[in-house]
Amino acid sequence: MNRIMPRLSAPLLVVGAFAVLSLGTVAGAVLVPTAAPQSIASTVRPTSVQATEITTTDEQTATLRVTARPAQKLSSRAAGTITADDCQPGGTVASGSSGPTVNDAVLVHLATSQPLWRDLSVGDTGADVRSLQAELSRLGQPVEVDGRFGAGTLRAVSRMAETAGASDARSWSTLPFARFIWLPAASVVIASCDTGMGQEVAAQGPVATLPQGVSDAVLTPLPDDVMAGDRVVVADGLTIPVDAAGRITSAADLERLAASQAYLRYRGSSSDSGPNGSEAAGPDGSASKPGMSVQYRLAQPTTVFSVPAAAVYATTGSTGCVVDEGHARAVTIVGSQLGETFVVPRDGSRIGSISLDTRKAPRC
Repeated sequence: MNRIMPRLSAPLLVVGAFAVLSLGTVAGAVLVPTAAPQSIASTVRPTSVQATEITTTDEQTATLRVTARPAQKLSSRAAGTITADDCQPGGTVASGSSGPTVNDAVLVHLATSQPLWRDLSVGDTGADVRSLQAELSRLGQPVEVDGRFGAGTLRAVSRMAETAGASDARSWSTLPFARFIWLPAASVVIASCDTGMGQEVAAQGPVATLPQGVSDAVLTPLPDDVMAGDRVVVADGLTIPVDAAGRITSAADLERLAASQAYLRYRGSSSDSGPNGSEAAGPDGSASKPGMSVQYRLAQPTTVFSVPAAAVYATTGSTGCVVDEGHARAVTIVGSQLGETFVVPRDGSRIGSISLDTRKAPRC
């Protein structure tokens, strides 16, 4: 017996057809993979990045704390009548040059770290002898800096004094300290002359006055997180070396700072100067004037490589490792900024492509 199938109406057939098509579309969406949109694909995290080579002086703004030096007198150890004098206000006096002539004896300017305080005979020793020898050596005299006043030192100081104009120096058997005028630096500027031809000068009497200067200058506070290396401070084109503590140690450099336009503006711009231009003191006796704004940088430019901080691993202090072109490399960390670490390869070579995945990286 034949089974009679139910008769479907036309509307039901149409609905069924749409249902089949819908199921096919869903199945296709599930089974057929589609490419990620470009906006999503572009956010895939890279596994390596090219290191950026940077030439830098690691320049930073810093504050130079300056201690002013009051006006200073140059004194004669000899007493008598000024028989010759070429002192000029605004002129420059250098160590090893002639000073005023007292009773027809030429006095000689000499810049030593310790002022001469006694006559020196062959065989004498001491810090004053060593500082004399150091200055003679700086002036080009062949002398050993050993702190002992020997015949060689006597000949050297006699030659220097004779060159300066002391015609009797060759006959010296000892060093007559009264024939020398001590200078606080190798070269100084004269503010005023305190004696003149025909005037009397007493022992330890002033013969000239130096302008106000600088006795000390140091970065306060000393910037941290800086690259290692010799460093300088720069103010309006004036470049001066500083030591590891940020201090200007050379007397000549302190004189250069004192004579600079940057320092003159700094002193003139402050309203808390004391009498004669000295810095006003705070309750503890320290100078209360704010410091000079300077740039603190490396003396010579250096090359570093900028890499993502995540690329540096196995760090100990300022050392670490990176994976460069698949090889572990030892680096020195010299700084960091905004997620970037600045490194220098320990072997002095260049860095190329840096791996960002250091989870299984070997130690360098």
